[in-house]
Amino acid sequence: MKDQLRRAASSIPANLAEGVGEFSASEKVRFYRMARRSAVECASHLLVCRRLELVDDALVAKGAKGVELLLRIVAMLTSMVKSISAK
Repeated sequence: MKDQLRRAASSIPANLAEGVGEFSASEKVRFYRMARRSAVECASHLLVCRRLELVDDALVAKGAKGVELLLRIVAMLTSMVKSISAK
């Protein structure tokens, strides 16, 4: 589980960086969507860890810093995809 979470977490900035480096709007959107999926995957892994009692409830509960950051990342990436797709 720890390895999956680490891979998904490192995939977020990697895909974001690849998207920034692209000139084609469709390629930018593709990488931003992959980054968004990785952020959602991280949230899923955290919830599974909570369900399996591998982490303290306070670390994953609504309002916890990690969960709030993931929600903000997903929201920002969703906005980026929408703004590029609307052009």
